[in-house]
Amino acid sequence: MNTKQFFLQKHKGKENYSLVEEFINSVYSNKKSINFSYDQAIKKALKWQASKKMDRGIKIKKLSDGFSLFFLNSKKSLINESIEMNNCLGCIEEENPYIYSIRNDKGKSVVNFEVIDGEIIEFLSKSNSRVKPKYLKYLNEIILDLELSVCLFAAHKAGYVNNLPDFIIKDFNIISHKIGDMDFIFLDDNFSKKGLKYISRRKFILLFSYDPFNNYIDEILNKSNPVIKMYYLPYLIKASIYAIEEDSYKNLTSLSSTLKDVFLKNSYSSISLLFKCVNSGSTECLKFLLDSGFNFKEEDFNGIIGDPFISAIENNDLKTFKVLLKEYNNFITKTHIKAINEPIFFEALDSYI
Repeated sequence: MNTKQFFLQKHKGKENYSLVEEFINSVYSNKKSINFSYDQAIKKALKWQASKKMDRGIKIKKLSDGFSLFFLNSKKSLINESIEMNNCLGCIEEENPYIYSIRNDKGKSVVNFEVIDGEIIEFLSKSNSRVKPKYLKYLNEIILDLELSVCLFAAHKAGYVNNLPDFIIKDFNIISHKIGDMDFIFLDDNFSKKGLKYISRRKFILLFSYDPFNNYIDEILNKSNPVIKMYYLPYLIKASIYAIEEDSYKNLTSLSSTLKDVFLKNSYSSISLLFKCVNSGSTECLKFLLDSGFNFKEEDFNGIIGDPFISAIENNDLKTFKVLLKEYNNFITKTHIKAINEPIFFEALDSYI
């Protein structure tokens, strides 16, 4: 006797038993354990019964593995879906939006997607999270049966990117996934934490300078929520610092304006990049970064990461010192002046103070 049969046998004849029995038989398989009391079962059954009466749209297609496709055909169905999936569907004001819900064999929503003119323009999971590859199977069934296409940005926003360079696929041993008739790679935690974390410096720079990946990040940063933006920010900073340390600042120029805007205007990354530039002795790199829109405050030069002026003086790097003076001569202090030993540095200083 399995746990479901044991539970029902044990409580047979009790108040609300028929409701609990219907709920248990509908929701729980013979293999799934039941580890709650009968009173808790009644509460769960009542909630389940109420959900059955809710407007959750119209079932329009059976999918494999007991999954189903629902069309959200009313304002109430959109609101109820919004509550379950923790998204903004309930706020949609447009008339007759074509929004659908893919639900598992228990009736739980796992993916929402919107269709305009035969094209899926967005598909996301709960809380607008990325759609796991295991759900693409059902999306592809729908695409094939309803003769739909998928907007490239919709795939990108859902965590899938196409046309990555061959070395990425080879190094990460990545499995591609079909969405419609196109192949994509899923940028999941494995890719970001393991892949981006351990990729070599040279390949890291190449990846973030590679047009398809660059364009993908561009779209994410331009159109996605702040959480997704911050997900990639550490990697953007890392790519730029690698480029500086490799004295390959030209790689930074190949990054899109959106990427530059992300890390060049981030205070911590800016001072970190500047200090790396000074230490690398790459005046050209430093000049490029300063010309690209750095905006420092005096407190940035506080020695926590390292004072670029002091570093330039100690390295006897007059060229870098002059570049810094041109932009930040008002940050010069007595500490900087005391550190100067060579007359040529005083001569440079006289031009600005």
